[in-house]
Amino acid sequence: MRNVNRKGGLAMSLTSHIVRTLFTIGDLKRDLGWVPPTNVEVVENVAYGLCDKWHLLDLYRPKDAEGKLPVLLNIHGGAWVYGDKKVYAPYCMYLATQGFAVVNASYRLAPKHTFPAPLEDVGAMVEWTVNHAEEYGLDVSNLFFVGDSAGAHLATAYTAVQLNEAYANSFPGVKVDERYIPKGLLLNCGVFDMEVEWKKQGRALTPFLTDLLGEKPTVETVKQMSPAQYITSDFPPVHLTTSNGDFLRKHSLRLKEVLEKKGVEVVFKEYGEKKKPQGHVFHLNLKNKVGQECNKDQLQFVKQMMKK
Repeated sequence: MRNVNRKGGLAMSLTSHIVRTLFTIGDLKRDLGWVPPTNVEVVENVAYGLCDKWHLLDLYRPKDAEGKLPVLLNIHGGAWVYGDKKVYAPYCMYLATQGFAVVNASYRLAPKHTFPAPLEDVGAMVEWTVNHAEEYGLDVSNLFFVGDSAGAHLATAYTAVQLNEAYANSFPGVKVDERYIPKGLLLNCGVFDMEVEWKKQGRALTPFLTDLLGEKPTVETVKQMSPAQYITSDFPPVHLTTSNGDFLRKHSLRLKEVLEKKGVEVVFKEYGEKKKPQGHVFHLNLKNKVGQECNKDQLQFVKQMMKK
């Protein structure tokens, strides 16, 4: 893996500080009182890369499950500056109770580790999963990516790299191999076209993008963070989710349009009612009935894909 820190990459903008603070408070409140399920087997802190702090993953399987299980590889959100596998333990353990092996990994965060460090880490997660399939009973012929917010972006970008040679040339630190292409993607409240967002917000977004990139953004670098522009017709099926209160809702609509134009199979769902709006990454709240509905819909999509 490349060391992608760049000059200026250690400074943090006010936006990133706010994101970390608000997301930390929100996640603690959301998961207050959560108790780990007793029917999930946990393997913790497995190294998938060279960084002792960030290149660690947890693996969850239903207890007493025998043989190989279909795999959900979770790529967490957090605006590329926040989050780790601990924050996603409740959600990922829930997924495991539904009959899946779940890979829940941390990855390097900005501004200390700038893009494409997290994308390279996703590559390392996938490589670990494929290489250790026999050891941990993983059916990688049924490998699915799950991602929300920044994680949905990384899942989409990584898959696009695998299928678009021109895009892959921008990321020499990401290994391309047909074994690493997921059978499908579950994308929740994601960011998919950073170039459009940058053009819309302009200077307001520049300090935050500088955190992510380690240098002031340019058209070229921001475009590289816009995987919607690199989708090909052989992209795997996608279950695409947003909500009526998701501040990134337009990104999901944009990706839906791109996928449909490319002839890619896509199931698009928007949750929330006018009187009961649903916010960003609402599905992570396991106490939320609408979130429960969303998660069940996505797992049904996975099961349908497994039959094909």
